[in-house]
Amino acid sequence: MKNIYILLLVLVSNSLAAQNGSLTIHGRVENENQSIKEVAIEVVKDNELIKEFGNYKNGSYKVRLELGSIYNVSFYKEGYVIKNIGVIAKTPDSLLVGQFFFQLDIDLFKIDQPDTSVTVFPDVAKLMLKGAKEGFIYDKQYVRWISNEFDAKKESQMINR
Repeated sequence: MKNIYILLLVLVSNSLAAQNGSLTIHGRVENENQSIKEVAIEVVKDNELIKEFGNYKNGSYKVRLELGSIYNVSFYKEGYVIKNIGVIAKTPDSLLVGQFFFQLDIDLFKIDQPDTSVTVFPDVAKLMLKGAKEGFIYDKQYVRWISNEFDAKKESQMINR
């Protein structure tokens, strides 16, 4: 009986420890290879705003997200098109632990830049937690799709002029 209690204690403490992992996303916000400062960054978790902050004067940013949830990270600056990043920070394996890091530079477009409109697009990138060994991956197929959508929108705007 004593061994059963010890086993249960070990299992419970392991599952509690599994909730302690995190992903730190970091990078620079820029436009045409020039850093942009005073960009507002919002983090939404399960449809609730949980963090609001600005990037650093040198254009860099850093945000820590706990594993086990789905997030939307938005980058805002007046005069620029808003960009959103979808982050799926959970896997079917709920016992995943660890500290993960992912560099993601954000290129904001000025609203008056040629071939740019304020049309809202879906997230510009999606990060997904693959597993303990693989860490987070960048969905390249999705990025290709959204890039093609953006190019098609630009092309239709040029035809309509």
